[in-house]
Amino acid sequence: MRCFVWVLGMGMAGSLLLGDVFRLESGSESPQLIELYTSEGCSSCPPAEKWLSGFLKDPGLWTHRVPVAFHVDYWDRLGWKDKYASRENTLRQYRFRDEGAVKSIYTPGFLVNGQEWRGWFQGRSIDEVRSKVADGKLIIEIDDGKLVAAYSGTGESAVLNVAILGLEMNSKVLKGENRGRLLNHNFVALEYRELPILDGRAELVLPQIDSDVASRFGLAAWVVSPGGGKPKVVVGNWLPRESLTLN
Repeated sequence: MRCFVWVLGMGMAGSLLLGDVFRLESGSESPQLIELYTSEGCSSCPPAEKWLSGFLKDPGLWTHRVPVAFHVDYWDRLGWKDKYASRENTLRQYRFRDEGAVKSIYTPGFLVNGQEWRGWFQGRSIDEVRSKVADGKLIIEIDDGKLVAAYSGTGESAVLNVAILGLEMNSKVLKGENRGRLLNHNFVALEYRELPILDGRAELVLPQIDSDVASRFGLAAWVVSPGGGKPKVVVGNWLPRESLTLN
């Protein structure tokens, strides 16, 4: 039986792969949820993605920061279809605008802990956004292609967000604003789901993933109120291939 344990640091619990069971458990402090809204059709986006990729070398990856890149589809009209983009990602960004979390729709666009963050454009440190005490405890287990989440926190209802992340991905762009460029992508939301948490529990049959789409995979999960807003608790870590259903 194989056993892999990652220690996530002070105030954080860890993740465990025991046999073929993957387990991820939150700690007392919740890491920053860093969302980047981006597109292969946007010439301003590669520098933002390069910055996000820098977290691969950050010792606080997963313990203090959980990055997720949502590729939007509204730049596909410029002649290059972003294969990682989806209408759902675009609608997620529009929803943040409708809720007042962001003032307008643009790329690259950052949200940190559910709120617009423009510090990247001024070269400011992400550390200016302070971490928060976790509101409740979140445990994620994946076994035989099924994800089970257990959440205990304040409030009568909550929503679980789950993103399967692709890392170390390259794409040669042939048209549009980035024509001729080889783009490197990390923390891309390959699959994303929102699930109601009922009686402290949510379940998801993981979607199939192409085995060659990424060199490495990660998992990000967070809990919000039904109306959205700031995440109550955030977890993330590397996701072993053994935990995925690969084509």
